[in-house]
Amino acid sequence: EELKRYYRQAMFFLYPSLYEGFGIPPLEAMANGCSILAADIEPLREVCGSAVEYCNPYETLSIVEGIRRMIENPELRNALVRKGYEQEKLYSWDLSVQKLKENLPE
Repeated sequence: EELKRYYRQAMFFLYPSLYEGFGIPPLEAMANGCSILAADIEPLREVCGSAVEYCNPYETLSIVEGIRRMIENPELRNALVRKGYEQEKLYSWDLSVQKLKENLPE
């Protein structure tokens, strides 16, 4: 509950990860109504789709510009929250179990 409260009170979640296996932290932020500025890397693009604002994690200026866009544009943040709720629905534990079962050898 405490973590949910932090997400809901945050202006946005900054996630400039250089290496990511799946993207659980951004999905968690989406599920809790937090807009996201994330690294423009393939694993995050695959999981987050168009539900986050992206920046180049290797370029400080790109991160700074992304932070500025997020701070100055409440409409962007609100749109990302709406998209995030839809995106995170694609990744539930039940759906993951179902997909795993479908791919198990007989």
